[in-house]
Amino acid sequence: MNTSQNDTPVVIVQNTIVLSETDGKDQEKKVDSVNQPKMTLIEDEKFLKESLYERLKRLCFPSNFMIDYNKEKVDAANNIYSKLLNISPDNIAALDELCKLAEEELDLNLLDEYQFNDLKNKINPQNFMNPYDSTKITLANDLYSKILQPGLNYSNFIIIKEAAKPLLDILQKKEDAKREQERIAEQKRIEQEKIAEQKRIEQEEKAAKIEQEKRNREWKRRCAVELAQRKREEQAEKDYKDGIRNTIIIVGILFIGIYLLCHYASPSEKPKETIQEESTISKQDNNSFYYEFPEYGFALNSPCEMENVSKYLNTKDNFFINYGGFTDKNDKQMLTFYQFIVSRCPIGYKDVPDFEQKADEYIKSRMYDGSFVNVKPVSVGYEGYSGYVGETTHQGYKQKGLIFRKENYVISLTIITNNNIDTKFNKFTNGFKTLK
Repeated sequence: MNTSQNDTPVVIVQNTIVLSETDGKDQEKKVDSVNQPKMTLIEDEKFLKESLYERLKRLCFPSNFMIDYNKEKVDAANNIYSKLLNISPDNIAALDELCKLAEEELDLNLLDEYQFNDLKNKINPQNFMNPYDSTKITLANDLYSKILQPGLNYSNFIIIKEAAKPLLDILQKKEDAKREQERIAEQKRIEQEKIAEQKRIEQEEKAAKIEQEKRNREWKRRCAVELAQRKREEQAEKDYKDGIRNTIIIVGILFIGIYLLCHYASPSEKPKETIQEESTISKQDNNSFYYEFPEYGFALNSPCEMENVSKYLNTKDNFFINYGGFTDKNDKQMLTFYQFIVSRCPIGYKDVPDFEQKADEYIKSRMYDGSFVNVKPVSVGYEGYSGYVGETTHQGYKQKGLIFRKENYVISLTIITNNNIDTKFNKFTNGFKTLK
């Protein structure tokens, strides 16, 4: 079946397709219509559902017959169109008469291809083979042969369509049943999808709940671990501070044994209290503090700010100077304690022969009494003061000390640390300077 090249509706007039425009303008194109009914080729979807009344108005408008001018057809079209305007669109009898006039006088066929093919496919006998029904097959076979006859017009088409109503009703019921089945299947599919989606959501919520409970348990476990760790650290910090304090006390007690002067000094020459008020202190930078003691003729560069540590010692013995201080207090690995003590050499030694030798032996014996090992003699400063250096350990910390005599003063410098003790000790002891 041939169709037009554009989207406009066309009307077959004998062997000519007239392309109908809504404004009445026409174009023509030759087409071979042998062995098929003449019919309107509807290519515009808006015309597929037009009523018979609308189709007659569109196809019988007089201007449709002006391109290939024919006086008789223009008169006939004018007569049909004027009658059409004077009847109701629901007047089936009048519309049927006008259809016959259009077919006879205008050589038009109001049958369109869509209607033709739709009815032809529906009354095909093959549709009624399963389940087999001889009566329906007989009716369908008779109507199918008629609809395929050449020269089928709209009136005959309507007759065939009316006769096919029993068949069309059956097909409609089948179609309705099929659509109902499809609807039920679609509804079932949607319900199954909803159930599956609900299950998926429930599974995800369950998995999320399990995961949340797992995270909560892990969080509680970590909190407990952190709390226990914090308690251990706090206890270790407390033990550490107590240990440092005890170490300071032990160190002080060790040097008390070296520098106790109350057993040797005369009443008029007992040691003084600490001499913080008689010293001059100045800060060089964040890592250096300068202490000057003009009354005793020496000064000291310290890597930390020092204070009187006698208050930490549970003893009534006094020193001329007993200073101590820390660096890196908050770092257990780097922490370093520095101490500087000054007392007077026992006066009684001056009254014995070989005073220098006796004083030297006394200082050396004090090193051993303080549990120092590897005690070696040294010469301190440019002045060459005679003294001893030794090392020991207390509560897991390394300790290194220097003791020497300057005139009648016994001077001790000690350091306690587990970090680079030799370098720090050398720097600390090299900070001792004699004032001129």
